[in-house]
Amino acid sequence: MGLRLKNTDPAIAGPLRPDLPTAVTVARRHEFAARHSLSVAARLPGARDLPPGPLRLCYLAPRTDVGGGARILFEHGNRLTAQGHEVAVLSHFPRPDWIDVRARFVQVPFGVELTSSVPACDVIVCGYWDQILAARALGRAAVVHFEQGDFHLFEEIDRDTFAVASRNLVAADATITVGGTVASVLESRFGVPAAVVGNAVDRTVFTPSGPPATADRPYLLFVGWDGNGFKGMDEMRRVYSTLTASGRPLDLVWVTPRPPLDPLGRVVVSPDQSTLAALFRGAAAYVCCSRYESFSLPCLEAMASGTPVVATRNTGVLEYARDGENALLADVGDVPALAAQAARVLDDAPLAARLREGGLTTADAYSWDVIVGRLEAAYRAAAGAWTPPELPPGWTFTLDGLAFADPAAPEALRHVAAATAARAIAVPVSYPAFEGHRAVRWRVVARRGASVSSVSSVSSGGAGDAFRADLAAAGAGADDGAGAGAGAGSGSGVSMSSGDALTAGRGVSISSGSASAARRGVSISSGGTSAAGRAAPIASNGVIDADAVRAYLPAADLTAAVGAPPADVPYAAAMRDFAAGRIEPALDGFMTVFQRPGSRAEAGRWVVLCLLELGRDVEAAELVSGAVREYPDHSDYHYLQAMVGRLTGRRVDRDAYAAAIGMLGPATHYAEWFEDPASLIRGRF
Repeated sequence: MGLRLKNTDPAIAGPLRPDLPTAVTVARRHEFAARHSLSVAARLPGARDLPPGPLRLCYLAPRTDVGGGARILFEHGNRLTAQGHEVAVLSHFPRPDWIDVRARFVQVPFGVELTSSVPACDVIVCGYWDQILAARALGRAAVVHFEQGDFHLFEEIDRDTFAVASRNLVAADATITVGGTVASVLESRFGVPAAVVGNAVDRTVFTPSGPPATADRPYLLFVGWDGNGFKGMDEMRRVYSTLTASGRPLDLVWVTPRPPLDPLGRVVVSPDQSTLAALFRGAAAYVCCSRYESFSLPCLEAMASGTPVVATRNTGVLEYARDGENALLADVGDVPALAAQAARVLDDAPLAARLREGGLTTADAYSWDVIVGRLEAAYRAAAGAWTPPELPPGWTFTLDGLAFADPAAPEALRHVAAATAARAIAVPVSYPAFEGHRAVRWRVVARRGASVSSVSSVSSGGAGDAFRADLAAAGAGADDGAGAGAGAGSGSGVSMSSGDALTAGRGVSISSGSASAARRGVSISSGGTSAAGRAAPIASNGVIDADAVRAYLPAADLTAAVGAPPADVPYAAAMRDFAAGRIEPALDGFMTVFQRPGSRAEAGRWVVLCLLELGRDVEAAELVSGAVREYPDHSDYHYLQAMVGRLTGRRVDRDAYAAAIGMLGPATHYAEWFEDPASLIRGRF
């Protein structure tokens, strides 16, 4: 078989555990890359009568660790929930423990497109630009981009990155942002108008009246992770070194969302809000060395806490900072000037007192009571300026023999068909593989005959003008502008069938099999009938052809059985041999596919299973170890590695594997995966 062996003596090897950070990084790259290929139908002008009452809002949070951007998204959710709106917050990352999230929070596995879990809603709020096309592709609600600023606005970027960012940014039905500077850059750089709905500070938390953090000596407070160059942490080190070079008794407290690459001073990682507020109150000064910011929330929180602020003249700070009135400012990158300004605060008590008073006055103007009203107006205007896209004629759906896990999936499929500019749609379809395991593959279930205009032809007029007019009437900063749009297409005449609720094909009981199968505790059998009349399969390497878009609407193939896989499986004959206990010919068949370019990820899983059935455990361990390195976000290989490790006598960190597989979820970025891998790993341990 050409498999290379190496020593896996359990006596000298450490415990097996997954590399979750690498797996998450690769999964995010796969999701980002998949979004690049999306194209949505162009918007047509339109509007609808939105009934009064609470809005249904869904926020897509790109991160949940400590940071100003994440804090604002969660505050939006909390404040809008308190106003009676129905708010859901979706993220791949765990629920934060540093802030009380009172909106409904849903953690979506990294292996699944985040937008696939969007519930029925009036507005989808994208917290980052790369989510916009994926949200638009759902065709179910107005998509509002909440722009908080990042490298795409303030740094030079290559042509390809600019093109990808631009395609997403112009696709939003409306855009809101935190400040006039960001709105101006969006307009000039990408041609995207945006309404300004500023940030705010929670004055019940960030207040000068609470207890301060205690310290033996005065300290400067810095916030940011040194892995983000724009935060100016290099300048921070030099400012602190300059101030202490003369023997000045001064400490440094460094608040960071994750452990720093090169620690300095007292490091506080991911503090909760009350701890952060106490750190602000106890600081002699807060120093911001950022090279750019969209708003710079920590500076405003420092002001609200009664702490003098020293900052660079970055775009975000200049939204509210006035040199000598509520802060002392220096040019970006000017370390001597920053150090001199910090020294003035430390040495001039009357100046520090004036800055505190000026900062408190500034913070009073950024009240959540005002901001929430503007948010409500912006979202209601966007929802009212949007109409659902209509399903154009020419679509053909092949759903016979499928049972969707969600009874609403066929209707969701219609929405995707109406919204996409692609000519085909694929959904994940599961089939029984062997005892306790169902395999899932992407299958094209819908095709259209005619092409449509894509988002590249969308203009900023039409419904966008209606959105800005509605926002202006509501007094929500409409003078800054915002784009909006409506659905495309007309007519249908499409006949769509759907299966019953998924009630079959779960927990299949399979009996009889080879002696080697019994030794491994895997009971397999032959039988069943072959399926026919299926929709055309996607490419076997897991990359859907250019004409198809993926919609994560899980379904089961009720016509398939163990030993009778669907026709679109590239190693169907090998699976029949495997089910019949003919493991050697099955291994040959799987290896044939395994050696094809682009097919290793899907076929390798079956090769590992065959090797185990044949008692070739060392080869199985070698193969699965290499597969985990090559496909670190494929949860099946982590599952198999844990199982192989257990069979070969290795110590296995069961909790780490269960946690990693639960966070990764199904490996939908690949051609095939096992259904519900989290339940599989829990069941085996």
